[in-house]
Amino acid sequence: GKRCELVCRFRGIANSSQLVDPAATFPYTIVKLNHEGSEALTANVRIASTSVTGLSAVAVTTSNADSSATAANVVVAGDRLTVIFTDIATTADVVLKLVVDRD
Repeated sequence: GKRCELVCRFRGIANSSQLVDPAATFPYTIVKLNHEGSEALTANVRIASTSVTGLSAVAVTTSNADSSATAANVVVAGDRLTVIFTDIATTADVVLKLVVDRD
């Protein structure tokens, strides 16, 4: 496989579900999530309606950090990828980098 990165920048978001990939073009496996935000919040990475194990309650802070995906992390062509943000006090800016292995 080939390692790739999907970088997403969210500006001024409140608690919400944000679309990352509406319909995957090719299959891939999520390896880890690199994350940093303007304030502390929680992120839940979901493939269709299933949360990725290890990325279902990521504590995003103002420090850059990685969280590993451990199971339920395989995306097939056509799958929808979303991130649900919670615990945002008002609004936040967030940068997420999904490291994936393209199958």
